[in-house]
Amino acid sequence: MQNEITSDSTLKNVTSIDHTEGAAQAYKKLKSDYDTYSKSHTSKETADYWDAVNKGLVASKTIGDLSIGWASENATTYGEGDGSFNKGDLRSVNKAVTASATDLDVSLSAALADGDMYSKVANLAYDIDGNKSISQADIQVYMKRNADAVEQNKTLKFMEPLMAGQPPLFKILDTVGSQHSDQKISQEDLQKYLNDYDDNITKAGRAPEADGQKYSQKNHDYVQKLYDNWDSKDVKRLRGKFLENDVISLTSLGDAAKMRDVDGGKFDVFYSRFNALYEGLKNDDVAPAKAESIVVPPPAAVTTAGINGDTGDGYGATGPAEFNPGYSAPPVDVTAKF
Repeated sequence: MQNEITSDSTLKNVTSIDHTEGAAQAYKKLKSDYDTYSKSHTSKETADYWDAVNKGLVASKTIGDLSIGWASENATTYGEGDGSFNKGDLRSVNKAVTASATDLDVSLSAALADGDMYSKVANLAYDIDGNKSISQADIQVYMKRNADAVEQNKTLKFMEPLMAGQPPLFKILDTVGSQHSDQKISQEDLQKYLNDYDDNITKAGRAPEADGQKYSQKNHDYVQKLYDNWDSKDVKRLRGKFLENDVISLTSLGDAAKMRDVDGGKFDVFYSRFNALYEGLKNDDVAPAKAESIVVPPPAAVTTAGINGDTGDGYGATGPAEFNPGYSAPPVDVTAKF
């Protein structure tokens, strides 16, 4: 039996998808839930359901992402002939003017027309109209950067175990078989660790934590995963894009912690989180910061960007900035220009 759709379940699922899969998929889930709910409930029940969902989306700062998802899917229905939107187009989305308009359409079009998202998104791509409207090119740039933010979040989560522990797993693997550190991890280092684990734990019949966290089950499983998937997309990201890409190094991890746009623009907004861990790895006497579970808050949560040297992202000489987007991680403003 399919789980019943409620305003709480919709909010939970849509917000989660926005962080893990991006704005396009989040909007599709929102639209699917709304359509399904409205077909099996009265107009009054649907209005109440949507009122609760809309308030939650505004409170969680997810409404901005969803308004762009809406615009991407509804350009031919409510936009101009070329698929662009001006404020008049967006403000005319109401049930009195368009019979097919739903409460969802009205709320998301209004959020785009009357919030600060309009001026941000209208300025993303070069337009001959002087950026007075939101074009399909603007929407595409926004969606591309949003997708990049989601992918970057996945990379950071994947590298977290290397930063965890004291000493961190990276340091254990870096010096496996010797006390010399070259700040690099090769596939041979991974094999050496797995062999040592087998000799010291499995064959000896000892508990994984007998030697502290060095041979913990969690460390073993992660190292095995790296070894078995050395040439996978996830591990290759940690190995870097340059000539020396046969190892995982502090340099390659630093590069992986930065997000790069296809046009070469660099998103440093995540880098301050990694930097604290990176510094801990370089200094044996400095305990690395605990790796946090990082999420990608929706772009509408922020008013300024931390892109391409803007110290508002918490990266650079000024140190980490103070963020208050209502989430546990720095916000990503994909609307900022390079």
